[in-house]
Amino acid sequence: MSNCSFTLRSTRLRDSSGNIVMDEQFYLNNDTYTEALKDILHCFAFGNSIWRKNMTIRKECGSYISFNFFLNGDAEIQYESRKLTAHAGDLLVAQFRNGFTVKTGPSGMARKQCLLLSYTPVQAAICRQLFPEDLTLVHLPHPGRIRKILDEIAGNVSGDTCEMDLLCQMLMFLQELRNQLYSRHKPEPLVQAIRFLTQQGNARIRRKELAEHCGISISSLNRLFRDHLGCSPGQYMIQQRLELAARLLMLHNGNIKQIAYEAGFSSPMFFSREFRQHYGMTPSAFRHKQFYPAGVISSRQPPQS
Repeated sequence: MSNCSFTLRSTRLRDSSGNIVMDEQFYLNNDTYTEALKDILHCFAFGNSIWRKNMTIRKECGSYISFNFFLNGDAEIQYESRKLTAHAGDLLVAQFRNGFTVKTGPSGMARKQCLLLSYTPVQAAICRQLFPEDLTLVHLPHPGRIRKILDEIAGNVSGDTCEMDLLCQMLMFLQELRNQLYSRHKPEPLVQAIRFLTQQGNARIRRKELAEHCGISISSLNRLFRDHLGCSPGQYMIQQRLELAARLLMLHNGNIKQIAYEAGFSSPMFFSREFRQHYGMTPSAFRHKQFYPAGVISSRQPPQS
């Protein structure tokens, strides 16, 4: 797997008295937009930003989708008639080409990490599923988990960046966001169960073990999954493994049997049957459709593993 190339760009603004009101450092991806279109997920840039008292700027998203994670302080955001206030631990997501205004809040300081994903059709579709609105402010229930992943991305872009490592980190970021968005309206034992299954990856977990981890009975566990997710714990685990397999099919061209094992299936035949039932097509047809959409003629080959 090849490495990504990033260039550091620093910006510092001062007010009329010479005081620093904005200090930003961004690592910009050197890929062209054509190269970005070849990736399922593509990092446009990553950076750190500190704004101080009376700093106001109009932001234009342009060619990227921005995820702004606030570490300290606060900021006031205005988009059309909407007014929002972001605090430490909040995430501001902007995914449109129109501008919005951001300024420091009452604390007089705002410090944030920024992950910018290239505005490609695939990434736009993924982000729209998570955030239907153009501008979304999320009060994260577990901001520390998001910060940990962003810190790992920061370490990656500032050094020798392996393309696959960065891709995995961005997938983890979106998956963690998805988990936290959905967990805000779920009972705590169910949240614990989902978190435990996510942490265990493709390991085989028995219902008894899962129920004991959550401190509830097996019957209560079954009822929680059925009432809130519409399936049993076992069906949920299969769905998660199928989603992982689908992502693996889009990421590299390994053989179907190997992908089945990587996703946690012990039987490739069972995997193929469940995949076809869930997605309406075979794993091979699914992969082909991702790289060669209907009506599009392309010489592009799936990425090598």
